[in-house]
Amino acid sequence: MWLRSCLLVALAVVAAAAVGSSGSGAALSQVPTKPLPLHSAPPSPLKLVATVRGPNDPHDFDLSMLIPRSSRLRQVWFIHGGGMPDQVLVEWIRSNAVSPYGSDFSDSVRWGLTLWTPTIARADFQAPWKGVAIPLLKLAPGAPYLRVAIADVTGDGHPDVLVEQYPHTNHGCGPHQVVATLADGKTWRVFKASLCETDLAAAHGLLKLDMPFYLPGDSVCCPSKTEHLELRWNGARYVTASLRITRDH
Repeated sequence: MWLRSCLLVALAVVAAAAVGSSGSGAALSQVPTKPLPLHSAPPSPLKLVATVRGPNDPHDFDLSMLIPRSSRLRQVWFIHGGGMPDQVLVEWIRSNAVSPYGSDFSDSVRWGLTLWTPTIARADFQAPWKGVAIPLLKLAPGAPYLRVAIADVTGDGHPDVLVEQYPHTNHGCGPHQVVATLADGKTWRVFKASLCETDLAAAHGLLKLDMPFYLPGDSVCCPSKTEHLELRWNGARYVTASLRITRDH
């Protein structure tokens, strides 16, 4: 799917220039005055990594059952809403270090995000649960390299998982993705794109992207305009629901 975006002429070049830099970004000598097309990867099913039998209510779980052996739980999100079953998102890590900051870990540390979904609610309270792995860069977890949000961006009333990673870049540059469990119970990555200066957000069931729109002479931090793009999930892909551009200064 090709989405309209206002990223720089070559996002990879911008991201590479930002690695290890603490500056605000140099002024751009050649910047488009209109949005450029951006390719979003097609939706793809996520890999099943584990199964377990447990209580129908995720709050009753022994959470050690939901993480790999020899790892420890780092964070947990309970996901509830809409007509879908309750889910559990767990972040696990294989490290004795305890910190919310990615700078306290090396990029070689093993960690992951696993989304757990019950397949059938059973009267004996031993439902079969399946866990899928959210695809991640090989990068230390935690701030300032990771942002996780829970919000409905597919319009079904059930919250989805929004994940952004910033691989040692400034300006929030890196892969942004949305993981959704659809009506058939299967979990998919429904959106993936490389973005800068843009947080994934929800707007009444839509995926909202407020993206920088650069004019000649703008620095990376300070675009003159903002492109407000809202995308609607139509059951197979995201399509444009609304688009407007506003001047910031």
